[in-house]
Amino acid sequence: MLDRTAFPLVSVLMIAYNAERYLKEAIDSLLSQTYPNMEIIVVNDGSTDATVSIIEGYRDPRIKFHDNGKNLGIVKSRNKAIELASGKYLATLDSDDISLPDRIRRQVEFLENNPEYGMCGTYYYTINKQGDIITAIRFPNNDTDVRTHFIAGNCFCHSSVMIRTGVIDDLFFSEAFQLAEDFELWHRVGEHSRLTNIPEFLTRYRVHDTNISSLKEVAMYDRIRMIIKKIFTGLDLAFDDRDLELHMWLMAYNASFFKEPAKIRELSGWIVRLLDQMKTKEGYNFALLQRLIFEKWMVICFKSGHYNQLFLGELTRHFKTRYLKTMAQKITNRNMQNIT
Repeated sequence: MLDRTAFPLVSVLMIAYNAERYLKEAIDSLLSQTYPNMEIIVVNDGSTDATVSIIEGYRDPRIKFHDNGKNLGIVKSRNKAIELASGKYLATLDSDDISLPDRIRRQVEFLENNPEYGMCGTYYYTINKQGDIITAIRFPNNDTDVRTHFIAGNCFCHSSVMIRTGVIDDLFFSEAFQLAEDFELWHRVGEHSRLTNIPEFLTRYRVHDTNISSLKEVAMYDRIRMIIKKIFTGLDLAFDDRDLELHMWLMAYNASFFKEPAKIRELSGWIVRLLDQMKTKEGYNFALLQRLIFEKWMVICFKSGHYNQLFLGELTRHFKTRYLKTMAQKITNRNMQNIT
């Protein structure tokens, strides 16, 4: 008989709120893992559907069920799951996503063999409601590229993340950053350890056709603005509140914000200032940063109708070769309008 105690304990955290449609598939994907020593902490956050009966239908001792008794929200529920966890490593899986069989094993192997890393995600597939694969997502798979990518946005799929406990004292999601609490925690972990994604497709992330409300969208980007401000300050960059606003809507591909010619010119000026400052920073992949920023800029120019800026603007003149190379790659690979 396999001695599970010979393997580090992994606590998998799952929050369930009215999750009856996909919950069983998500839990089953964890019970089918090739890694033997896990506890699966499922927190019910005030569901009104069959979520509780689905969870209680399992008799597997690895499943630890906690019922909030009422809806507390995702951040409080995630933190409750962390409080209940006993593992050396914390893994996360949303109640509508799927962990492929080797996910936990491969992440534990990586973290055991690379103690300087405090967190790792994985490559992942996006799937539709029926479970069909839509796209294959490859996020950065080394610490330098992760830190570079953070300047342009998050680069971890929440359902693919595993964190080493003890890497930071306050290993909880911050309620002050609700709607962007995962990005904030990843950045905080990265202040104390290396971060990466394992270059293997080990997670399936379900994409829904529901849209975030406009009020929540504004709140979410306000939180992300706070995170980006922390990143810029840590890099000792020269910027002001207007630069932050321009950068935020660049990250969000908000073409409507840049409809006015004056605003698109402001954005190009900020991009030039940002990249000119970043080109001398050690520990960052400047070519990757250029590509990420240029891609977002090109989408915004295309969708807002600023074709003159796209082809004859300041970025073309200032960064000529790299800019035109990025444009050629995107035109070759896929339609500019669908680049996002």
